[in-house]
Amino acid sequence: MSADAEKIYLSRYVAIGDSITAGYADGALYFDGQKNAYPNILAAQFKTKNGGVFNQAWMPQNSVGVNLEGNSKLGLKTEADSNEYALRRIAEQGDQQALCLNNYASQGPFHNLGVPGAKVINLSMSGYGNQQMGPGNFNPFFTRMASDPLQTSVLKDALLLSPTFFSLFIGNNDALAFALSGGTENNITPLKQFESKLREIIESLMTHGAKGLIANLPSIKNIPYFTCLPAKGLYLTTTEAQNLTARYGQQGIAFLEGDNCFLIEDKVSRGGLRQLKEDEFILLDLLLDTDCKTYLKGLRPIPKKYTLTVEEIEKIENALAGYNKIIAHLAEEKKLAFADIYTLLKTAKPDRHYRSKSCNLNYSNKGVFSLDGLHPNGFGQALMTNAFIQAINQRYNTDILPVNALKYAGIVLPSHKKTF
Repeated sequence: MSADAEKIYLSRYVAIGDSITAGYADGALYFDGQKNAYPNILAAQFKTKNGGVFNQAWMPQNSVGVNLEGNSKLGLKTEADSNEYALRRIAEQGDQQALCLNNYASQGPFHNLGVPGAKVINLSMSGYGNQQMGPGNFNPFFTRMASDPLQTSVLKDALLLSPTFFSLFIGNNDALAFALSGGTENNITPLKQFESKLREIIESLMTHGAKGLIANLPSIKNIPYFTCLPAKGLYLTTTEAQNLTARYGQQGIAFLEGDNCFLIEDKVSRGGLRQLKEDEFILLDLLLDTDCKTYLKGLRPIPKKYTLTVEEIEKIENALAGYNKIIAHLAEEKKLAFADIYTLLKTAKPDRHYRSKSCNLNYSNKGVFSLDGLHPNGFGQALMTNAFIQAINQRYNTDILPVNALKYAGIVLPSHKKTF
């Protein structure tokens, strides 16, 4: 219990954040992911303590989901004559119409203001939902939920609700945008700008006495999107090793029977390619590339957009560590509840394993990450909810009950007879 605990009022709870707050999972925004989002679970627990209405900008229940690239959510497809699963989109295209329809008049105002892709620097940006700003300057996920897509900001819409309590889980994309590009886009938010914008958001939300919770950010070293494809995952027979050695020998690269490090593009290396180092990362999205098997068999080097070097990983980790220091400092300064998501995910058990002989993944039913390896599944969201509840109870001397996380699904493996 905090010595300086203060009474909180949960009648108007507002959640601000990015894709995790929105309930984005399996590589897209869709109904079941939204239903299992931590703000929705948390709001249900708040209702036992005089919590009020909590509205979300729901996707249609039968929707295949959609992401910023217009793709559907991910699913697992059974491989012919095999007990393994291949990662695939469940439809040829996503529910792009859902991004074109503003739902504020029919469903709003919205208490879940999680916007997939949002950075801390975007939350106070007026016109963040304005399509006339052009690609890259607006966010269609905010377009569909904004009170006024042409002018309002996420923060303004939050303040319209006069929140009595808020949760703020933001900052992942301020470093992940760089990480997800394979280090090809230099778009990590500087620490001073991050602190300035985060302070502005918190102080605006607290102007009229609202209390709240803030969470820190996980390391990419604990996220399977970056870690589940091992550097030394290129399995070769004796003949395959000999053939690849003959092909790449002029670059000074030799292969052996068994597990070898993957080949990657590297413009500063001899011939524009080299072998991956064991502490470098391959991004999980490689498995969705149409030439995936060609890369994973070493027949072509893995493109730069799917890899992170040691230097790039260090750059990302340094940024996240800096953000987390700022978040912890502001939580203490403003007497906010503080949830340590960094430690929570650091202790999560690996939930998928790469099989080098087949180039597929072996999944665990109760892992905490959804199929995209980046966003929590229902079980992971429930665990996060309990971390938030624990932080709130500790700071504000409340007795909000945790949820039974085991009631929430992890990765659901399909029948071997079922494909899509």
